[in-house]
Amino acid sequence: MPTQVVSIQEVAARNAEAARLCSVGRYKDAIPLFEEILPGCEVILGADHPGTLTVAGNLAVACVAGGREPEGMQL
Repeated sequence: MPTQVVSIQEVAARNAEAARLCSVGRYKDAIPLFEEILPGCEVILGADHPGTLTVAGNLAVACVAGGREPEGMQL
């Protein structure tokens, strides 16, 4: 069961960790982190906030690079 994101600091830290994983080519490890924090961003910041959109974009890139292109393209 995913851990509930409780603060913007936690969202930022998890996004940074997932982005770090992407930077070393570990897209399949990063995807679950992005998937876990995106709903928290939507709740804390709102769906149209630049931070939320950044996480959604990061998830899309990770999906495409990690072999889940159809899913990534829908984000």
